[in-house]
Amino acid sequence: MGNLRLSSTSDLLSDATYNVLLYGENGAGKTHFAGTWPYPVFLVPTIARGEMRTLADLNLPVVFFKGMEDLKVQLEALGKAIESGELACKTLVLDNLTITQLLFEDEIKKEFKVSKLEWEHWGKFTSFFVHLMTTIKKWPIHSIWICHSDKERTFTLKGDSKNFFPGNADLLLYSDVKDMGTKGLEWYVHGRKFGTWPARMRLARAHANNAGFARIGPSPHYDDFAEILGLESCAKIEGR
Repeated sequence: MGNLRLSSTSDLLSDATYNVLLYGENGAGKTHFAGTWPYPVFLVPTIARGEMRTLADLNLPVVFFKGMEDLKVQLEALGKAIESGELACKTLVLDNLTITQLLFEDEIKKEFKVSKLEWEHWGKFTSFFVHLMTTIKKWPIHSIWICHSDKERTFTLKGDSKNFFPGNADLLLYSDVKDMGTKGLEWYVHGRKFGTWPARMRLARAHANNAGFARIGPSPHYDDFAEILGLESCAKIEGR
């Protein structure tokens, strides 16, 4: 067969890592939920560091980046630390795509000296993240890409990103918050399409429910997913 590299779809059953797009309005508990995944490391644009106050009391590792090139540099260093065992990381979280895209949009406008991005400019943004996603997929970790949604519960991403990120997600999850009055707020995560929420699950587990789940919560946790996806709980992972 020459240079043909033949694999089997059954090989995917042993792939225990997932690429997640988690979206919802501000205050919907996205960052906190991502922080419950095993050994998370957050990638955060410097201009959005205030959002990390949500997790300040948990003392989780955060890598801040100033722009596109800095993100490449930080990600390369992060990969070396993960692969060498210097850094315990099982989940990489980019928090968040909406602010990152605005940051990069401004950079690209300055680079091309334009006031409005055209199709080819958005293509550069998408190509940049194709490279990042390809790099991250080589590591034995989960990746979570957090994105804001508007009041209509649609992605705030622009250009090709509106299709690229959802199309490459194994888990497309929607996070929302409910005001329970005197009982306070309750947070939920949805894994099944409901109304305008395009949540879904694409799973490589023979026993998993590919139809997804209506919702998990209040206060959803990674361990809720471990049971659904057939993965080890945080306690088992951290107890090794």
